[in-house]
Amino acid sequence: PYSRASMVAHSLHGILAAAVAVLMYGTNYIPVRKYETFDGAMFQWMMGNGILGYGILAHFFFGGEIINHGLVGGSLWALSNFLVLPVVKLLGLGVGFSLYHVVNLVVGYAVGRFGLLGAPMD
Repeated sequence: PYSRASMVAHSLHGILAAAVAVLMYGTNYIPVRKYETFDGAMFQWMMGNGILGYGILAHFFFGGEIINHGLVGGSLWALSNFLVLPVVKLLGLGVGFSLYHVVNLVVGYAVGRFGLLGAPMD
């Protein structure tokens, strides 16, 4: 089905996307260390507006349907983003992010392993 050149091109595209993700991961939190965020509400509001705007544009250009589980997941993600700012201020960037991502990892594992929220069990 796929030619060798096409597979190489897809692989290079994936490696490039992964490299950009590695380099840019977490850069949206850099201003948190320099500026006062108070309770994080304004930061989360602006971040949420940026994500919503991008989602609307992506929906406009690429189409698709709205999935209710995605809305719930996005709401939980927004809540975790809201809570990570006080945690980073309290514990520091290294410990705060480590705690934040350990919780994400454990919850993601539990959803897949035990079939929570309608996900198929692995």
